[in-house]
Amino acid sequence: MSDSARVLALSILQLVSVLGFTILLLTFLLSSRVSRSYTWVGFSVGWIIACLSYDILFFAGQEHDSSPSRVICLVQAALVQSVPVLQATTNLSLIVDIWLLVGDALQPLRISKRQLLTYRVSVVLFPHVFSVSVFVGYILFGIYNPSTVQKYPYSAYCTIVYPGIPSVISMGLFGFFMLFAILFKLLFGWLLYHRWNCISNIRKCVTMIIRIMIFTTANGVVLILNVLLYVGIINQPTVDITNATFPILIFILMATEQDLLETWIFWRCVLVLNGLRLRSFDLPFVADLQLFRLLKTLMSEASAILAFSILQVIGAAGFLLILLTVAFSPTIKRRPVWISFCVGWFLACISFALLFISGRYRPHPPHRILCLVQAALVDSVPVLQASTNLTLVIDTWLRVRKLISKKEKGTMYSWSIRVALVISPFAFSLCVFVGYLVFGIRYPIIVGLSPPDAYCRIHGQIPITALHMAHKIQRIVADLVLATFPIFTLALFMAERDILEAWFPFIRRDTSFPMVQPEA
Repeated sequence: MSDSARVLALSILQLVSVLGFTILLLTFLLSSRVSRSYTWVGFSVGWIIACLSYDILFFAGQEHDSSPSRVICLVQAALVQSVPVLQATTNLSLIVDIWLLVGDALQPLRISKRQLLTYRVSVVLFPHVFSVSVFVGYILFGIYNPSTVQKYPYSAYCTIVYPGIPSVISMGLFGFFMLFAILFKLLFGWLLYHRWNCISNIRKCVTMIIRIMIFTTANGVVLILNVLLYVGIINQPTVDITNATFPILIFILMATEQDLLETWIFWRCVLVLNGLRLRSFDLPFVADLQLFRLLKTLMSEASAILAFSILQVIGAAGFLLILLTVAFSPTIKRRPVWISFCVGWFLACISFALLFISGRYRPHPPHRILCLVQAALVDSVPVLQASTNLTLVIDTWLRVRKLISKKEKGTMYSWSIRVALVISPFAFSLCVFVGYLVFGIRYPIIVGLSPPDAYCRIHGQIPITALHMAHKIQRIVADLVLATFPIFTLALFMAERDILEAWFPFIRRDTSFPMVQPEA
């Protein structure tokens, strides 16, 4: 990589990190659902300052100049030398602040609330006050020793080039605070190990501790690289690229916290129904939910519900038409497993359109029994879809295996296996359906309209029972079903030659027809 390309890459990496941490801070300031301590804010501000310090020449348009402005170069050099101290101290302050909170929760400290508040305020202010002192010290050093403020030809920033004291001070302070951070991590580990049963209410702090451990490890790598640079084992570009990628890693670790993700991905936020928490990504039929959201953005909510229901009815009518065509046409032959697959999709469409067919969809409140039946169907049809899809794959595999083996003509496989492949999906799904019915009768509060108000479903968490296991299996299986919308699947099945010939007799029967040949 050329020097100019390396300078541009370093500047862009730093800007990406600045943008990421700025988004984090704005989310904290503007969202009422995101709550963070002031040490977390100080930690984020510290990383923004660190990233900006390396891009000062880039903003001034002098990143490629061999002799940039003396004032700008001096300010940047002092910042570059002092930001490692700021990073280490903000990391330590974040650990100490969580230590005070977690330690007080697990084992009340023998201090008053006012003293605890004083300690926490001190922890927030100390990193920035101390780092400003270091920054001013480097400014004074650069003013009295202007020849030490330089910019390397291949570098994107200015620094203080002086053997001995400046570099030793930065690395020494960085290592000193890192050592304290490691000691606090060890204390955390000891405390959590002995008090794990008492921390059910502070698991969020525990996840933050794990993130901080990763932060500290990353800072430790930076320290090691700077030591290797100081002794001449590695070169400056290697350290620069590594230092530029670490802020992005830290941003990703901080941005993947649950409340931040729920604030940004607001269409997947936590909803509340009858006092029970419901997440949109827990819905069993994601395709239909996404379809409803798309419709809702294009039209009013009432019209979207109506369009959603009509599309389900169209899908059901289409699959019913296919099944009737197969049943009454003498020229079309399909295997029972294929028919069961279509029946599964037909039931899926009917289940989501049950309120619409009965005329009890919004704005009318649904009938309790009808709502219970639909809720049980909606939560059980993904199992039926997945199982019929699996049996269709198994049936195809057995037939291909038979053809490859080149055995004598006859039945592809035993009659009992064929019956089992057809019946087992419906038997298993019926058990799940009955289980949901019983559970809905036992706990009627969990049965209600889904957030789109287009159909009923079962909300809340099911207790740890056999039904709970079925519920979890259903969630997993539903995510593995390789299907999109019912109409898309309907189109695939309609595009077979023999079905089209049954509907359109004028289609010629020739080998050049570009459709799938009918099954034997």
